[in-house]
This record gives sequence, structure tokens and C-alpha cells, in this order.
Amino acid sequence: MGSFRTTLAISVVLAHLSARHLLVGGSAAVQLFYCVSGFLIAYVLTQGQSYTTKRSFYINRALRIYPVYYAVAAVALVLSLHTGTEFMNVLSAISSLGKLALGFVNFSIFGQDWVMFLALHAGKIQLTANFRASDLPLYLGLLIPQAWTLGVELSFYVLAPFLVTSLRRIWMALAIAAATKAALIYLGLATTDPWSYRFFPAEMVWFMLGALSMRLLLPRFERYLEANLRITALSVFSVLGLLVIYPLLPGSGEPGSIRSTILIGLVLVLLPAMFVFQKQMPFDKAIGELSYPIYICHMLVFDLSTMVLARFSMGKGVAANVAKLVAVIAVAYGLNRFVAEPIEKLRKRFRRPLPVQAAMGCH
Repeated sequence: MGSFRTTLAISVVLAHLSARHLLVGGSAAVQLFYCVSGFLIAYVLTQGQSYTTKRSFYINRALRIYPVYYAVAAVALVLSLHTGTEFMNVLSAISSLGKLALGFVNFSIFGQDWVMFLALHAGKIQLTANFRASDLPLYLGLLIPQAWTLGVELSFYVLAPFLVTSLRRIWMALAIAAATKAALIYLGLATTDPWSYRFFPAEMVWFMLGALSMRLLLPRFERYLEANLRITALSVFSVLGLLVIYPLLPGSGEPGSIRSTILIGLVLVLLPAMFVFQKQMPFDKAIGELSYPIYICHMLVFDLSTMVLARFSMGKGVAANVAKLVAVIAVAYGLNRFVAEPIEKLRKRFRRPLPVQAAMGCH
């Protein structure tokens, strides 16, 4: 599961490098991340017995997410102040109340996903069905634009202790989220951005399906999978291979398409096998630790790399993109080594040790 998560993070990186023809693209990768998150959080809250209280769960989540986020956001803020990027343009275009709201979402992460449903017109922030139809795209006011997905994740984390510990509540939440998606389909919004994969009430479908995969499939097959390493390895490499050939398959790969739905369905079935493989293979855990840092730092690294490469007349092209990808992985390693790993010692104070420690990347 660790290598799977990191491959998804790299897929998002490639999509932002305009290489959407490689791997699964950004939107499908995000929805697969939601499934993985639902699976892992359901595990730690029901099987791992890691948390004695909801408070310890919330503190542990915060310690995993915010230190790395703040480290990257601080550098992004300094760069924005120094170079006068779009971030400063957005700040100058909105009211004092808008500045306060933008400051809150940048600091707390909560609400960053809702920025994708807002637009700026004549200095006023308004609800919109198309965030790109704006005088200035408000998402440029986010220090880490891709962190809007963390806003979705945090909404799930808030609800998770109340939902995933009960199969009945999981089914209820899934039904409500599915009904929301059905309403979006009826209204003709389900295939248009931002409604296709950024609207939390509808995207709860993927979190709940991930939780069901853990609650229904893992207990039934875990012992068999633990005794058959070849099956778990075959599952992992099959999924990774599918991610590689995904762009070559017929049909659209956009959210809600038949191709992306089949991919997500297959991954949900194989999540227990990938999870067991991760527990048994330390290298898979190590690879997975890079997924969150890769995801959260890559846009900033792009900006810095572009500035450096421009001096060598290498701002664009395949060579420049390869250099940026390598730089992203290197910076992600540094974030994990010098920020996430020291914080991990503090995180352990808020959870009991698992019978078999499960590495969880962003988790």
C-alpha cells in the first residue's frame, strides 16, 4: 500500500507537470487517496486499538498533517512576499474580511476545499458553479493550492470516530453521500469541476467504501493473505501495473467515467491485500512515508525549480520536468527525515502500539 500511495502522489505531480498521459492523472488519484484514507482510518479506529479517546485521535492526525504543511507553507509565504506571486495579487484584490477568511483557511486548512466553490467579482467573493470564472482564481490565494484535498480529508477525520466504528453508520453515511452524488448527476454537475471530485458531501462515498473494504474484507481474508505473501505481492504489482497502463485503456479517465469507476472498484477489492503486504514488507512502508511530503511540496518545488532552471534556459521540456520530479522527491525525503520523523516520536505518545505496526503515509 505504501508504494501504491506514493505512485498516486507522483501521478498528481505528473498531472501538474502537464503529463496527464502518464499514470492515472490527478483527479482519479485524489479519489483513490480518499478510498485509502477511509480504509486506514477505519483500521486504526476499530482494529488497531491505537486511540483511547477521540481527543488522542484528533491530536495524532494534527501532528501528522500540520508540521509538514506549515514547513512548506512558510517557505511558500516567504517566496510570495519576495517575488510578488499570484498570492499577493489575490490578497490585494479582496476586502479586509476576505483577507481574514483567506488567512484562516491557509492556517487551519479547514475550508480550503470550499475555496474551489468561490469566485471573485469586482472585489467581492461569491459562490459560483465554476471557480475559474473569476476576476482572479481564488485558489491562487492558497499558499499550497493542492492542499484543498486536506480540507476534504480533515472533514472526514472530524466525522470518522463517529462513523467508522459502526457498520450501520458507515452504510448510512454511504447512502447519504451516494444520494448526494445522484443529485449532482441529476443536476448535470457530477462531471464538471469542482463538483466532480471536490465536493465533500459527495466524496464521502469513497471514504465510506474504503472503510467498508476494511470492515468487511480485511477480517475475512487477513489470515489467508498473511500466509500467502505471493498473493499480496501479486495484488500490489498488478495494481501498480494497472496505474501505468491506465492511460492506454479505452474510454475517458475523468471522475465518474466507467474506466475510473472500474479502477476504483478493483482497488477497493485489493486494498486488504495491499495493506497486508505493507505490514510484511518494510520497504513498502518506507516508500509510503514519502507520499504525503511529495504531494504537499510539489507545487512549491515547481516554482523554485523553474526559477533555478530559467537561469540555464531549461524552464520547459522533458529534461526540465524530469529535474523537477527529482527535486520534488528529494525535498519530500528531507521533509520526512527532518520534520515528519521527529514529530513521529511525539505522535506515539497519543496512541497505543499496534500489534503489527501499519505504516500509513499521510496517516
